[in-house]
Amino acid sequence: MRAGYQHWHEVLAAEFFGEGHALQSTVLYVDDEVERDLAKRHGIETGLARAVAGELNWSDPERPLFSRLQSQCVMWTQRGSTGPPPSLPVLALSVQAATRMASSDGMLKTNFYGRWIQLFGERASSSRAHKLEHAFQDVAAMWEELDTWLEETGGLYGASTVSTDEFYWKIGFPIPQALVRGSDRQVLTRFFAATRLRPRNGNEVSGRELLRRLRVWTAGRDRRLSPRLREELANAADPPRQTSPWPTESLTTGCRTAASTTAEKASTATSG
Repeated sequence: MRAGYQHWHEVLAAEFFGEGHALQSTVLYVDDEVERDLAKRHGIETGLARAVAGELNWSDPERPLFSRLQSQCVMWTQRGSTGPPPSLPVLALSVQAATRMASSDGMLKTNFYGRWIQLFGERASSSRAHKLEHAFQDVAAMWEELDTWLEETGGLYGASTVSTDEFYWKIGFPIPQALVRGSDRQVLTRFFAATRLRPRNGNEVSGRELLRRLRVWTAGRDRRLSPRLREELANAADPPRQTSPWPTESLTTGCRTAASTTAEKASTATSG
Protein backbone atom coordinates (compact mmCIF):
# COMPACT_ATOMS: atom_id res chain seq x y z
CA MET A 1 0.00 0.00 0.00
CA ARG A 2 1.09 3.56 -0.67
CA ALA A 3 2.70 5.75 2.01
CA GLY A 4 -0.33 8.02 2.47
CA TYR A 5 -2.67 5.10 3.00
CA GLN A 6 -0.22 3.38 5.34
CA HIS A 7 0.11 6.56 7.42
CA TRP A 8 -3.67 6.84 7.79
CA HIS A 9 -3.91 3.18 8.75
CA GLU A 10 -1.33 3.59 11.49
CA VAL A 11 -2.99 6.73 12.88
CA LEU A 12 -6.50 5.25 12.85
CA ALA A 13 -5.26 2.04 14.44
CA ALA A 14 -3.64 3.95 17.30
CA GLU A 15 -6.53 6.42 17.69
CA PHE A 16 -9.39 3.91 17.79
CA PHE A 17 -7.83 0.52 18.56
CA GLY A 18 -4.78 1.34 20.68
CA GLU A 19 -3.85 -0.07 24.08
CA GLY A 20 -6.13 2.37 25.89
CA HIS A 21 -9.19 0.86 24.18
CA ALA A 22 -8.83 -2.65 25.61
CA LEU A 23 -12.24 -4.02 26.71
CA GLN A 24 -13.93 -0.70 25.84
CA SER A 25 -16.55 -0.21 23.14
CA THR A 26 -15.01 1.60 20.19
CA VAL A 27 -16.93 3.77 17.75
CA LEU A 28 -15.05 4.55 14.53
CA TYR A 29 -16.40 8.10 14.26
CA VAL A 30 -14.65 10.13 11.57
CA ASP A 31 -16.13 13.31 10.09
CA ASP A 32 -14.47 16.23 8.31
CA GLU A 33 -13.45 17.80 11.62
CA VAL A 34 -11.92 14.59 12.98
CA GLU A 35 -10.04 14.07 9.72
CA ARG A 36 -8.54 17.57 9.90
CA ASP A 37 -7.60 17.12 13.55
CA LEU A 38 -5.89 13.76 12.99
CA ALA A 39 -4.04 15.04 9.92
CA LYS A 40 -2.80 18.09 11.82
CA ARG A 41 -1.73 16.19 14.94
CA HIS A 42 0.08 13.47 13.03
CA GLY A 43 1.43 15.44 10.09
CA ILE A 44 -0.54 13.59 7.43
CA GLU A 45 -0.24 15.43 4.14
CA THR A 46 -2.60 13.24 2.09
CA GLY A 47 -6.35 13.54 2.64
CA LEU A 48 -8.18 10.40 3.71
CA ALA A 49 -10.25 10.15 0.52
CA ARG A 50 -7.22 10.73 -1.66
CA ALA A 51 -5.26 8.07 0.22
CA VAL A 52 -8.04 5.52 -0.27
CA ALA A 53 -8.54 6.52 -3.91
CA GLY A 54 -4.86 5.79 -4.52
CA GLU A 55 -5.45 2.15 -3.64
CA LEU A 56 -8.36 1.59 -6.04
CA ASN A 57 -8.01 -0.60 -9.09
CA TRP A 58 -9.32 1.31 -12.08
CA SER A 59 -6.93 -0.22 -14.62
CA ASP A 60 -8.12 -3.85 -14.69
CA PRO A 61 -11.89 -4.18 -15.19
CA GLU A 62 -11.68 -7.92 -14.57
CA ARG A 63 -10.61 -7.41 -10.97
CA PRO A 64 -12.61 -5.85 -8.10
CA LEU A 65 -12.18 -2.14 -7.40
CA PHE A 66 -10.76 -2.88 -3.94
CA SER A 67 -8.71 -5.87 -5.09
CA ARG A 68 -5.39 -4.41 -3.90
CA LEU A 69 -6.68 -3.90 -0.37
CA GLN A 70 -8.46 -7.24 -0.42
CA SER A 71 -5.09 -8.85 -1.19
CA GLN A 72 -3.57 -6.95 1.74
CA CYS A 73 -6.34 -8.27 3.99
CA VAL A 74 -5.68 -11.83 2.84
CA MET A 75 -1.97 -11.47 3.64
CA TRP A 76 -2.86 -9.91 7.00
CA THR A 77 -4.95 -12.98 7.80
CA GLN A 78 -2.25 -15.38 6.66
CA ARG A 79 0.28 -13.63 8.91
CA GLY A 80 -1.87 -14.08 12.01
CA SER A 81 -4.16 -11.02 11.90
CA THR A 82 -1.77 -8.98 14.03
CA GLY A 83 -3.11 -5.50 14.68
CA PRO A 84 -6.19 -3.99 13.02
CA PRO A 85 -7.00 -5.06 9.44
CA PRO A 86 -5.56 -3.02 6.54
CA SER A 87 -9.08 -1.84 5.62
CA LEU A 88 -9.32 0.80 8.40
CA PRO A 89 -8.95 3.89 6.14
CA VAL A 90 -11.67 2.54 3.82
CA LEU A 91 -14.02 1.95 6.75
CA ALA A 92 -13.27 5.38 8.21
CA LEU A 93 -14.02 6.98 4.84
CA SER A 94 -17.37 5.19 4.66
CA VAL A 95 -18.25 6.66 8.08
CA GLN A 96 -17.19 10.10 6.86
CA ALA A 97 -19.57 9.69 3.92
CA ALA A 98 -22.38 8.85 6.35
CA THR A 99 -21.68 11.97 8.43
CA ARG A 100 -22.15 14.08 5.29
CA MET A 101 -25.66 12.78 4.57
CA ALA A 102 -27.86 15.87 4.38
CA SER A 103 -30.36 17.47 2.04
CA SER A 104 -27.95 19.64 0.07
CA ASP A 105 -26.00 19.70 -3.20
CA GLY A 106 -29.08 18.35 -4.95
CA MET A 107 -29.06 15.19 -2.81
CA LEU A 108 -31.58 13.84 -0.34
CA LYS A 109 -30.42 13.20 3.20
CA THR A 110 -30.98 9.48 2.60
CA ASN A 111 -28.44 9.38 -0.23
CA PHE A 112 -25.42 7.60 1.22
CA TYR A 113 -23.95 6.53 -2.11
CA GLY A 114 -24.09 10.08 -3.45
CA ARG A 115 -21.85 11.22 -0.58
CA TRP A 116 -19.61 8.16 -0.95
CA ILE A 117 -19.06 8.92 -4.64
CA GLN A 118 -18.64 12.63 -3.92
CA LEU A 119 -15.73 11.96 -1.55
CA PHE A 120 -13.81 10.39 -4.43
CA GLY A 121 -14.50 13.39 -6.65
CA GLU A 122 -16.41 11.32 -9.19
CA ARG A 123 -19.40 12.55 -11.18
CA ALA A 124 -22.77 11.08 -10.25
CA SER A 125 -24.14 8.55 -12.78
CA SER A 126 -20.71 8.08 -14.37
CA SER A 127 -19.31 4.61 -14.94
CA ARG A 128 -16.87 5.13 -12.07
CA ALA A 129 -19.71 6.19 -9.78
CA HIS A 130 -21.60 2.99 -10.59
CA LYS A 131 -18.50 0.94 -9.91
CA LEU A 132 -17.95 2.68 -6.54
CA GLU A 133 -21.52 1.91 -5.51
CA HIS A 134 -21.33 -1.70 -6.67
CA ALA A 135 -17.99 -2.18 -4.87
CA PHE A 136 -19.53 -1.20 -1.53
CA GLN A 137 -20.47 -4.83 -1.06
CA ASP A 138 -16.75 -5.47 -0.57
CA VAL A 139 -16.60 -2.61 1.96
CA ALA A 140 -19.44 -4.27 3.90
CA ALA A 141 -17.37 -7.47 3.96
CA MET A 142 -14.48 -5.45 5.40
CA TRP A 143 -16.77 -4.24 8.21
CA GLU A 144 -17.64 -7.85 8.95
CA GLU A 145 -13.95 -8.73 8.99
CA LEU A 146 -13.28 -5.94 11.53
CA ASP A 147 -16.12 -7.22 13.70
CA THR A 148 -14.77 -10.78 13.57
CA TRP A 149 -11.25 -9.64 14.43
CA LEU A 150 -12.45 -7.65 17.46
CA GLU A 151 -14.45 -10.62 18.69
CA GLU A 152 -11.60 -13.08 18.17
CA THR A 153 -9.08 -10.87 19.99
CA GLY A 154 -11.32 -10.90 23.07
CA GLY A 155 -11.42 -7.16 23.69
CA LEU A 156 -7.66 -6.63 23.53
CA TYR A 157 -8.16 -3.87 20.95
CA GLY A 158 -11.66 -2.86 22.07
CA ALA A 159 -15.16 -4.30 22.08
CA SER A 160 -16.92 -4.35 18.74
CA THR A 161 -19.78 -1.91 18.06
CA VAL A 162 -20.08 -3.01 14.45
CA SER A 163 -23.71 -3.57 13.51
CA THR A 164 -26.08 -3.30 10.60
CA ASP A 165 -29.74 -4.04 9.95
CA GLU A 166 -31.68 -6.29 7.64
CA PHE A 167 -33.00 -3.61 5.30
CA TYR A 168 -29.90 -1.38 5.03
CA TRP A 169 -27.46 -4.27 5.01
CA LYS A 170 -24.45 -2.71 3.25
CA ILE A 171 -24.69 0.96 4.18
CA GLY A 172 -26.04 -0.08 7.57
CA PHE A 173 -22.48 -0.68 8.77
CA PRO A 174 -21.13 2.91 8.66
CA ILE A 175 -24.39 4.65 9.56
CA PRO A 176 -24.52 3.75 13.32
CA GLN A 177 -20.84 4.66 13.64
CA ALA A 178 -21.57 8.11 12.17
CA LEU A 179 -24.56 9.03 14.29
CA VAL A 180 -23.15 10.24 17.60
CA ARG A 181 -20.44 12.89 17.85
CA GLY A 182 -17.92 12.85 20.68
CA SER A 183 -19.67 15.83 22.29
CA ASP A 184 -22.92 13.83 22.53
CA ARG A 185 -21.44 11.03 24.60
CA GLN A 186 -21.32 12.78 27.97
CA VAL A 187 -24.88 14.04 27.44
CA LEU A 188 -26.16 10.55 26.68
CA THR A 189 -24.34 9.16 29.72
CA ARG A 190 -26.18 11.72 31.88
CA PHE A 191 -29.48 10.71 30.25
CA PHE A 192 -29.01 7.03 31.10
CA ALA A 193 -27.98 7.92 34.65
CA ALA A 194 -30.97 10.25 35.13
CA THR A 195 -33.46 7.69 33.83
CA ARG A 196 -31.76 4.78 35.62
CA LEU A 197 -31.51 2.82 32.41
CA ARG A 198 -28.49 0.72 31.61
CA PRO A 199 -27.12 1.48 28.14
CA ARG A 200 -25.90 -2.08 27.63
CA ASN A 201 -29.23 -3.68 28.57
CA GLY A 202 -31.39 -3.62 25.46
CA ASN A 203 -34.13 -5.63 27.15
CA GLU A 204 -35.19 -2.95 29.66
CA VAL A 205 -37.12 -0.88 27.13
CA SER A 206 -37.69 -1.07 23.39
CA GLY A 207 -35.69 1.09 21.05
CA ARG A 208 -38.72 3.25 20.28
CA GLU A 209 -39.45 3.73 23.99
CA LEU A 210 -35.83 4.65 24.63
CA LEU A 211 -35.98 7.37 21.97
CA ARG A 212 -39.29 8.64 23.39
CA ARG A 213 -37.73 9.02 26.85
CA LEU A 214 -34.70 10.77 25.37
CA ARG A 215 -36.96 13.23 23.56
CA VAL A 216 -38.87 13.91 26.79
CA TRP A 217 -35.60 14.38 28.71
CA THR A 218 -34.31 16.89 26.17
CA ALA A 219 -37.61 18.73 25.55
CA GLY A 220 -37.44 22.41 26.48
CA ARG A 221 -33.91 22.13 27.81
CA ASP A 222 -30.54 22.81 26.27
CA ARG A 223 -28.91 19.44 26.89
CA ARG A 224 -26.23 20.33 24.32
CA LEU A 225 -26.91 17.46 21.96
CA SER A 226 -25.45 18.05 18.52
CA PRO A 227 -27.87 19.49 15.92
CA ARG A 228 -27.56 16.28 13.90
CA LEU A 229 -28.67 14.03 16.76
CA ARG A 230 -31.50 16.42 17.75
CA GLU A 231 -32.77 16.36 14.20
CA GLU A 232 -32.67 12.58 13.99
CA LEU A 233 -34.54 12.26 17.29
CA ALA A 234 -37.25 14.56 15.98
CA ASN A 235 -37.52 12.61 12.73
CA ALA A 236 -37.78 9.30 14.58
CA ALA A 237 -40.74 10.58 16.63
CA ASP A 238 -43.29 9.81 13.92
CA PRO A 239 -42.55 6.43 12.21
CA PRO A 240 -45.29 6.74 9.51
CA ARG A 241 -43.74 9.97 8.24
CA GLN A 242 -40.14 9.22 9.21
CA THR A 243 -37.65 10.85 6.84
CA SER A 244 -34.52 9.95 8.78
CA PRO A 245 -31.92 7.80 7.01
CA TRP A 246 -31.13 6.25 10.39
CA PRO A 247 -33.36 3.22 11.14
CA THR A 248 -34.64 3.19 14.75
CA GLU A 249 -32.37 0.26 15.56
CA SER A 250 -29.29 2.13 14.33
CA LEU A 251 -30.31 5.25 16.25
CA THR A 252 -30.75 3.41 19.54
CA THR A 253 -27.60 1.36 18.99
CA GLY A 254 -25.59 4.54 18.45
CA CYS A 255 -26.97 6.14 21.62
CA ARG A 256 -26.43 3.05 23.78
CA THR A 257 -22.91 2.51 22.47
CA ALA A 258 -21.89 6.14 22.98
CA ALA A 259 -23.09 6.12 26.60
CA SER A 260 -21.43 2.76 27.28
CA THR A 261 -18.13 3.92 25.82
CA THR A 262 -18.05 7.03 28.01
CA ALA A 263 -19.06 5.11 31.13
CA GLU A 264 -16.37 2.49 30.52
CA LYS A 265 -13.67 5.13 30.13
CA ALA A 266 -14.80 6.87 33.32
CA SER A 267 -14.77 3.58 35.22
CA THR A 268 -11.28 2.77 33.95
CA ALA A 269 -9.99 6.20 34.99
CA THR A 270 -11.52 5.85 38.47
CA SER A 271 -10.18 2.35 39.06
CA GLY A 272 -6.76 3.43 37.83
